[in-house]
Amino acid sequence: ATTEKLTAATGTLSRDVIQATEEMSGKVGAKTEELRALVERAAADGDHATDRFNAAMIGLGGTAREAGRALHEATDELASRMSELPSEAAESANALKDVLEEQISALAAIAEIVVRHARTLDRSSPQPYPAVERSFPRTAAPLPEIQRAGGERRRWGMSELLAAAERRGGNHGTSEGGDGDFQRASLHVIETLQALAIDLDRALEQSPPPELWQRYQAGERNVFTRRLYNLAGRELYDRIAQKYHKDGEFRGHVDRFLGSFEELLGAATARDRDNILVDTYLTSDTGKVYLMLGQATGKLS
Repeated sequence: ATTEKLTAATGTLSRDVIQATEEMSGKVGAKTEELRALVERAAADGDHATDRFNAAMIGLGGTAREAGRALHEATDELASRMSELPSEAAESANALKDVLEEQISALAAIAEIVVRHARTLDRSSPQPYPAVERSFPRTAAPLPEIQRAGGERRRWGMSELLAAAERRGGNHGTSEGGDGDFQRASLHVIETLQALAIDLDRALEQSPPPELWQRYQAGERNVFTRRLYNLAGRELYDRIAQKYHKDGEFRGHVDRFLGSFEELLGAATARDRDNILVDTYLTSDTGKVYLMLGQATGKLS
């Protein structure tokens, strides 16, 4: 009789595990589809929001992977406990249930944040952005330049971009227009950072592979940024540190990259109290390169 009860309990727990797994998969899939729909809708209105949504998509995917890994670990532990200590089967089942609930809640929270931010973006952009040109190949457009006293020219910083946008808007500017100006200025800075990644890559590798140039010219603007981040390791960190201290031109590229990204973070912080934009920028490929360069050069250590 004891054996039959144990067999029945084992079958029940196995069914619970399968059911929980299916529910987990369904919820992750639903949230992912919901987010993908938001990305497609944003892309239809304009390409300026794409990077932010892609970064959020990456974060959601990472959370889903973590949840799946936690589920497998909990399932393995449950099977082990049941085979060794039948009296603890109920406790193991409860532990598995708690793990599932925590991970599903985490996924739901992330999706809710992204959806809420998407709605904020929609409200702040009453008019669709003009379509981004797709005539490739092309090079990244340089930042506008202003005339200093004495005739010297320099690139715009984020604060100046926003100030100029407000001046253009005059007294008729609205908060919605300011948000649009900020988003366009942010996109411009990100494109400049991606172009700077080419200089950094060229400085570290004398001749970048031809296929990277082809992909960049075809419109994959962050291909060099991703390559720099994917190459990150102890050896690359050491090379960056040595070259930063010995090579003035390379040091200028790095300082310009770090400074521009920090201006972008500062402007985002001033406009977004929840720091959703800041988190999105830091988890993007460009943000990861910023963290890598900052740590390698000792500026963030």
